[in-house]
Amino acid sequence: MKQKLFSILAFSIILATLVLPAISAQRYEDNYFRYGTIKPDGTLVTTNTPITNVNVIGFVCSSDNCQTVSGRLWPNILTSTSDFMRLVYPTTLQSQYGYGVYVYKEGYIPYEIAADWWGTNPNDPVGPYNDYLTRKEVCTSKVMSMDFDYLNNIIYVDTQVRAPVSSAGPLDYLPTELITIYSANAQTTLRIEKDNETIYTETRSLNFLPSELKDLTFSVPNITEPGTYIIKIYTTVNNEPKCLSFNQDSKQEILIIPEEPECDEASDCGTVHYSDNYCENDNVYRDKHQPVCDNGICGEIITKELVEECSSTCTNGQCDHQIVCDTNSDCGTDGCAGDPNYCIGDQIFQDFIYFTCNNPGTEQSYCSNQTSPFLMETCPEDSETANYCEGDNLYKDFHDFGCALGSCFEHVTKQLVEECANGCVNHACISLCSDNSECGTDGYVGERFCKADGNVYQNYKTFTCNNPDTSQSTCTFSIEERKVDDCEYGCENGECNQPECTDDDECPQGEFCVDNICVPPVCSNNSDCGTDGCAGDPNYCIGDQIFQDFIIFTCHNPGTKEAYCSDHLWPFLMETCPDNYYSNAYCENDNIYKDLHNFGCSLGSCFETTTQELFQTCANGCNTTTNTCNGQQITCVQDSNCGTDSYIGERFCKADGNVYQKYKDFTCNNPNTTQSTCTNNETDRLIQSCTNGCSNGVCNQQVCQNDSNCGNASSEFICRNGDVTEKITTPKCVFDNLTSTNKCENRITYELDEECEHGCKIDDGEAVCKSSSDSSSDNEICYDEDGDEIDCDTINEQTQTRRTTMNYEPEIYSSRTQTNQSSQTQNLNNLIQSRLNWNINYILYAITGLIALIAIILIIILLTRRKPRRKAK
Repeated sequence: MKQKLFSILAFSIILATLVLPAISAQRYEDNYFRYGTIKPDGTLVTTNTPITNVNVIGFVCSSDNCQTVSGRLWPNILTSTSDFMRLVYPTTLQSQYGYGVYVYKEGYIPYEIAADWWGTNPNDPVGPYNDYLTRKEVCTSKVMSMDFDYLNNIIYVDTQVRAPVSSAGPLDYLPTELITIYSANAQTTLRIEKDNETIYTETRSLNFLPSELKDLTFSVPNITEPGTYIIKIYTTVNNEPKCLSFNQDSKQEILIIPEEPECDEASDCGTVHYSDNYCENDNVYRDKHQPVCDNGICGEIITKELVEECSSTCTNGQCDHQIVCDTNSDCGTDGCAGDPNYCIGDQIFQDFIYFTCNNPGTEQSYCSNQTSPFLMETCPEDSETANYCEGDNLYKDFHDFGCALGSCFEHVTKQLVEECANGCVNHACISLCSDNSECGTDGYVGERFCKADGNVYQNYKTFTCNNPDTSQSTCTFSIEERKVDDCEYGCENGECNQPECTDDDECPQGEFCVDNICVPPVCSNNSDCGTDGCAGDPNYCIGDQIFQDFIIFTCHNPGTKEAYCSDHLWPFLMETCPDNYYSNAYCENDNIYKDLHNFGCSLGSCFETTTQELFQTCANGCNTTTNTCNGQQITCVQDSNCGTDSYIGERFCKADGNVYQKYKDFTCNNPNTTQSTCTNNETDRLIQSCTNGCSNGVCNQQVCQNDSNCGNASSEFICRNGDVTEKITTPKCVFDNLTSTNKCENRITYELDEECEHGCKIDDGEAVCKSSSDSSSDNEICYDEDGDEIDCDTINEQTQTRRTTMNYEPEIYSSRTQTNQSSQTQNLNNLIQSRLNWNINYILYAITGLIALIAIILIIILLTRRKPRRKAK
C-alpha cells in the first residue's frame, strides 16, 4: 500500500509541475549584487563581494535608449536586504522600446539595465546575472579651459570644469528619484600668487551630474600693484564616496602689470613747436617738433618742412630776391598743352595752357600757369529713318552718334517696327481678313474617343479673324473637346458600353448583378470578413482585472446578394488580481502589527504592495509565542484591522439597466478595547451608468433606429491577397438576436482596385503594387490577410535582450541576449478562436486544484481502508 501511495503522490507532483509553468503570467530574472571598481583606463575589475540593501527602480521606455518614459515598470521602488533579488517582468511587453531598470545604492555608481523580457518561458528564471555597483579607483575633475582679463584693477577669470564621472550607460533617462545618487562632488579653487606668495584664494564646492560641464567666473578686485601674477585654477575630488582616490587637475596663466607710465597720450609730453628758418640747397627750411607717447615714455618726431623755394640763393634763412618777370610772355607762350583730344559727353575737348606774370617788375614777381579744357567739336544728334519694307515685315534704321577716344562715331541699328502676318507693301503691312468665315469653316474633326468620366467626346475646330480689316489682321483656330454622347455604362473605343447585366439571371452561378456588373457576394462565411483574435492592443486594467480587446468578424446574409461584413470588439478577461488581505499578527517593539498585502492593477499587470500597520498597542508588552498582548486581548483597533474594503465578485446588471458590483465593507466595533469585534457588510455599488441598458455586467451598445444613426461610410486602399483593394466600411443598424434590440455594426466590403504581379506594399500610407526590384529590408512592414499593417513581431521569431553597462565610464559595457519563440499560450488562442469567454489562467488553476483534490481523496481512502477482521472461533 505504501508503494501505491508513493506512486499516486509522485504522479500528482509531476502533473502539477507540468501544468503550473503553463499558467505563469510573468517573466523572472535573478540578480546578484556585487562590488566592482573601475580602473583609470576604464577597465572594470569585478569581485565576489556581495552588496546588500540595494534598491531597484524600473520604467517603461517610450523612445530609443529610454530618452523618455511613459510610467513605472513596478509601482514602488524595490529593496533587497540581501545580495539577491528576483525581478518580475510582465508577460506582455508594455512598449516596443522595452524597459529601463536602475540598480543603485548611496555611495556607488548605479548599474543600468536595458531589458525587453516578455512572454512566458519554461526556462525562467533567467540568469542569474551579476549586477556590479562600482566605485572609481581614481577620479579627476578636469579643467577644460581657462581665460582671464584685467580691467579697472579687477582680475576676471573664466573656467570650464568637467564632472569627475562620465555618462556611458545604455539609458538616457535620469529619474528624478536618482539625481542625488548619480551626482558627484568636486571642488574648484582659484589661487593667485605674486613673488612666490599667495595673495588670493577662493574655493567653490560643486555638484555634478554625469559628464556635466560647469562654467565658473571669478572676480578678484583691488589688484593695483605692478608686477608678475600667476593665476591658477585647480580641482580636487577628495569628498566623493564614489571615488577611492583622486588626482588634481590644473591650468595656470601669467598676468604682468607694468609700472606707472610717464604718459598716457601725446598731450602729456608737450605741444607742437618749430625751429628757426635755415637755408639748405638755396631754399628756406624749418624743423617741426611733434611730441609722442610711446609705451608710457615721452619722445618727439622731428620733420623737415620747406618754407620757401628761392629763385637764386638763400642767406641766413632768407631768399636773396630778384625780379623774375615783367610781362606774361616772360613766363611762357599760351597754346595747346600737347595732350590728345578727349571726350566729355558727346563733345571733343583739348587742354589749353595760359601763363601769367604776378607782381611784374618787382622783387616779388613770380610766374604761374593755368590749364583749361577747350571745345573742339560737338558730335551730331541721334536720328532715325522712315519705315521701309524688308522681306514680309516693316523696319526702320536708328542712327546713334557718340564720342569716344577724342573723335565722333556713328552706329546704325535696324529696328523691327511690325511683323506683318500678310506681307509688306509700300512701307506698310497688308490686311488678311475681315471676318471669321474668311479663315475657315467651324466643325468636328478627328475620331471620337472616351474620357475618364465614361462618356464619348470629339474634337471641335473653331476659326477666328483677329484685328479684322487692319494690317494686323490674322487668322487663328482653336480645338476643344466636346461631349457628343452620355454613356450610362461607360465608354470604350469611342462608343458607349452596353450593360454587363440587368438581372441576376444573366450572371454566372454564384454571382449577382450589382450596378449592371456581375460580382460575387461580399462574403460566404465569417472567415471572409476577417480572422477573429486579439485586437493587438496591449493589456489594460479595469479595476483590479486585466483585459485585452478581442475582435469578432461576422458575415451577414452569407452567400447572398445582401451579404455584408461587420466586426465587434469585446473586452476579454485575462486575469483577476488577488484580493487584499492581512497577514497574521506578530510582535514588534512590544506592540502587535499586521502586514497589509494590497493588490492592484497598473499598465496591464497586477502588482502588490505590503504596508505594515499597527494592530494593537500593548501596555504590558507582547507575547512573541502567541503574538498577543500580555494581560489583554483586543481584536481590532481600527476598521483596517478587520480587512480591506474592496469590490468582490463579478459585475452584474440591475433593474435600472446599470452595471453594479458587490462591495465588502469591514467595521471594527468597540475599537481598541477587549470587547472589540470585527463585522463586515456587503452592498451593491453603482460601477457604470448605461445609456442603452446593461447585459451580462456590460453596458449595451448604441441603440439605433436606422443606418444614419450609426455614422458615415468611409473607405481606404489596402493590400489584400497581394493586390491593391478598396476597403469600404459602411455603418449599419442591425437587429441583435441576443439582446432583441437594434445595434450599430460596421459592414465591410472589398473592391479590387489593381492586380499586382509582384505583390502589394504600403508606401507613405498608401497601398501600391510592388515592382520586381522591391526586396525586404530592415524596415520590414507586415500585413494580415486584409492588408492591414500588423506587428511583424507577432509572426517572426523574437529576440529578447538584457543590455547592461557599467555606467559613467566610457567603453565599459556588457550584454546578455536570449532568443526564444513567443509563447503566448496556444490554449488561449484556441479558446479565443472558439469565442469562449473564459480565462485560461482560471482553467489551468482549476485543473491543477482538481488534480490535487483527487490525489488527496485517494490518499484518504487508502489510509482509512482496513482489512476485515476475522471472527474468533
